[in-house]
Amino acid sequence: MSADDCPNPLGWCESRWRWEFLRRSPKVRSAFSLALCKRYQSKKMEIPNGYMALEENLELVLAISPQEAARVGYAALPNPVNPDSFNLLDHQTLSFHEARRITLWDLELVAAGANEALDVFSVNQLPIIFDPSAPIAPQLEGLAEYLLSFRHPSVRDDPRKQRGDLWFSYLRILDAREAGYTYAQCAERLCGGTTASDQTARDRVRAAQRLQDRM
Repeated sequence: MSADDCPNPLGWCESRWRWEFLRRSPKVRSAFSLALCKRYQSKKMEIPNGYMALEENLELVLAISPQEAARVGYAALPNPVNPDSFNLLDHQTLSFHEARRITLWDLELVAAGANEALDVFSVNQLPIIFDPSAPIAPQLEGLAEYLLSFRHPSVRDDPRKQRGDLWFSYLRILDAREAGYTYAQCAERLCGGTTASDQTARDRVRAAQRLQDRM
């Protein structure tokens, strides 16, 4: 739980901050876990205990389904358990668009029972057809407003308005909780010592999780 054990965030770009929060989030961990399990199954291999943390899996970058790519915001996922996984990310916008593209082959696989419909898109997602042979500008006009009309009012996405000076403390307390430290230990060592209570630590964890959800 020592600050000396944590990476130095000095000079981190916005993309790095985003990944550091998301690689600790359930949605990214579960997406990578699912892709890795499918990899084991495709090779007819037994899935070992602690498979995500195995040394042979730490450098993996796995393709994910179109709906997962749209949900997590990346074209493919490096192993989020790997502290150096940011360096394995594909930051190309073109790759992200391509990963979310639904093809006729995807639909054929669903129709044939070889794939699940939810691997293509989920009930919370909205497939829209674009025609690259038609003028592009009219197809994009008003698109942001149209998508926002389907968004629940409780969903917000401007994490930069939050206190950036707390972000590193959020990462530390998320790591501490994952490592098994109690709220009391987190309060004492990460939230101000004797002046902090268990509730202080709980509130900070909740704030960190809310920020994760908005990344």
